Amino acid sequence: VAGAGRGRAAPAAGRTEAWHLVERIQRGDVEAVGEFYDRFNTEVYKYVWLWCGEEKLAQELVREVWDRALRLIGGLRATADSPLSWLLGLARDRAVRHFHSRRYRLGLVELGELRGPEDDGRELLAAVRRLSPPQQEAIALTFFCGLDDVDAAAVMGRTPAMVQALTKRGRVKLAAMLTGGAL
Repeated sequence: VAGAGRGRAAPAAGRTEAWHLVERIQRGDVEAVGEFYDRFNTEVYKYVWLWCGEEKLAQELVREVWDRALRLIGGLRATADSPLSWLLGLARDRAVRHFHSRRYRLGLVELGELRGPEDDGRELLAAVRRLSPPQQEAIALTFFCGLDDVDAAAVMGRTPAMVQALTKRGRVKLAAMLTGGAL
């Protein structure tokens, strides 16, 4: 899938740079807010869209995530996690609240709702949809959003080792599904 990450550890410099943006925002630097948004909005949108599959709904939920992020960022402190994992945690919380309030089941979008010329991507997403929900989320975070295992674990509320195991099992199952193996 174009733009998919590899789930590898992010360089320390990139993580440090992201935390510097947070510090600038906390000091009132308006330009830093724009840079922070530009740097992370695509990943936040992809993550939310993977769960709801509707452009307008995804845009609405992402707006709410950014509103909440800007209200809470003043109290954010640098940790082993990245600012992106914090944002995706906010996105996950917002999506869960939305779907629970509407009695929807949170899960990757059904493929019938997707539109676009990317047949390979559709096949991949159809295969991902057949994984367990924790494997779906681990794959979505590490490959579609490009998080490393530590940051994906922070979003999912699991250990990095568990995310790594879920991702590995999911990849094995995906390989079997996409090469015609029976599962």
